[in-house]
Amino acid sequence: MIEYLESLDRSFLLFVNSKNSSFLDELMWIISGKITWIPLYLVLVFLVYRKFKLKKTVLFVVFASLTLIIADAISVYALKETVQRYRPSHNFLIKESLHLYQISKGNYYVGGEYGFVSSHATNFFVITNTFILVFWKDYKLMSYFLIIFSLLICYSRMYLGVHYLSDLVGGMLLGTLCSLLSFQYIWKKIEMDEK
Repeated sequence: MIEYLESLDRSFLLFVNSKNSSFLDELMWIISGKITWIPLYLVLVFLVYRKFKLKKTVLFVVFASLTLIIADAISVYALKETVQRYRPSHNFLIKESLHLYQISKGNYYVGGEYGFVSSHATNFFVITNTFILVFWKDYKLMSYFLIIFSLLICYSRMYLGVHYLSDLVGGMLLGTLCSLLSFQYIWKKIEMDEK
C-alpha cells in the first residue's frame, strides 16, 4: 500500500513538473521566492494596524512571528531531519527525469536534501490560517486571496521539482495545526487580557 502511494506521489510530481515552459520556469521561481512576498506581509501588517492600532498590532505580529518560528522549527528539525525523505530532486530514482530550474549555466535549483514536510507549505499556511482565524469577519477577500496564493506557492514547489504532493499536504496540515493551537491557547488569552 505504501509503495503504491509513493508511486502515485512520484507520478503526480512528474506530471506537474513536465508541464513546463521558460515563462513558467521564471514565474514559478518568483512565486517560490521568499523575498517576493515581503510586500504582501507589509499589506497584512497595515490591515492589522487598521483594525487594531499600534499596541495590539505589535502583539499580533509577535504572536504570528512566534507561531511561524515554532512551526518552521518543527518542519525542519522534528520532521525533515528525523524522517529524512529525499526531495524528488535528490531522489536517484527520478531526479534525472525532472525539469529543474536553471539558476545559471550548469547550476540548477535542487533545494536541501530532505523534503518532508515542506517548510514553504508550513510557513504559508501558518500565515494564512493565523490571519483568517483572527480577521475572517473583517477581511474575507484578503483571506480568500491568501488561500489562493498559499496553494499557488505549494504548486510552485512541485513545478520546480523539489517537493512531492505529500510533502506539501504534510506542511499544510502542520501549518494549520500550529495556527489553530496557537490561536486557541495564546491569541485568545491575549484577547481576554486586552478586555
